[in-house]
Amino acid sequence: MAVMQPPGGARKITTSIRGVLRLVWAQIGLAFLVGLALIYLIPKTWAGYLLFEHIGLGLIVAAVVTVFWQLREISEFFQTLARSTLIDDSYLEKLNLESLRRLRSSAASAILDKSVNNPRYDWRDLERWVDTQLFEKCLPGTESMSGVYRENLVDHLTLEFLTLRDFLSAAGRSTAGVREEILDSDVLRQTLTTRYTVIAPQVGGDRYAAYKVSFNEKPAIFPDLPTDLRFQFFAGTSESTAVEVMPQRIESARGIGFVAERDIPLVEGRTDIWTRQIACTMPLREPFILQTMKDLTHNLRVHLSVAGARQRFVFDGEVIGFGGSDRVEYLPNGITVEYAGWLFEDHGYILWWWQM
Repeated sequence: MAVMQPPGGARKITTSIRGVLRLVWAQIGLAFLVGLALIYLIPKTWAGYLLFEHIGLGLIVAAVVTVFWQLREISEFFQTLARSTLIDDSYLEKLNLESLRRLRSSAASAILDKSVNNPRYDWRDLERWVDTQLFEKCLPGTESMSGVYRENLVDHLTLEFLTLRDFLSAAGRSTAGVREEILDSDVLRQTLTTRYTVIAPQVGGDRYAAYKVSFNEKPAIFPDLPTDLRFQFFAGTSESTAVEVMPQRIESARGIGFVAERDIPLVEGRTDIWTRQIACTMPLREPFILQTMKDLTHNLRVHLSVAGARQRFVFDGEVIGFGGSDRVEYLPNGITVEYAGWLFEDHGYILWWWQM
């Protein structure tokens, strides 16, 4: 039967430690044999019993005690060998996905178990949740599009405070039949232009063939504003290739919403994304902007400015995330927020404003 030999650097460690172990075990064996000889081969005289038999028993006891000490050394040897084989010589890369998953879960459980001494601390449930979030969603796993992330996301937000009269006139729509007080009401048009790069963990294949960009909006009630002017969504790999995607009206128990989606092909495991969202709302009902991440995102920059404002506004904002560093720059009628780090799903940023 062929015996599997440890690879690479593990073989060097094995050879050096094996030489030391041979010398130690030889000394143990010699002490044991000498002890037996002193007990059974020396004539049973009074002096022999008093001297040699006690020395022989001492050597045997010393040999046995040394054996127990060596058991610990052997344990450390195999731990060193296992680490060298699995990590230093990349043996883990040869294991299949299911074996790696079991090994990873066992290691995570052992780390948490050693760090917890409070019986009320449910480390097993925490370990399962972390394992699911990181290795089934954020890192490549079994779920669809798992491991895909967005790099260097840049948002440019422009707020336009208009009257309904000016808004309809700019769009070439008639104001006939709309009461004067309604035409003088305020409309907030938000234009969000976004660009980023999508990186997939695999190149080619059906699983990572395309990236879905989407627009999801739940509007405030604005009966005098035509639906086709309320929402617009453009998506492509750049501004020149972007096309308009018509939002679909969705009704549910949570209200009325509009959804627009488009698949952008991934080429060699990556693609650039450019989108523009235009949404019109009532400014008094939504004096803030909340954007959350659809996918894992690395690095963020947001710039918000006001166009055509009839009054001066003050802005503030912050990033919803952890583990990174953010920077906020306050501008006249605007704000810039930058974040260096990773933003998980449902992390993001919030910007709000008020009149001076």
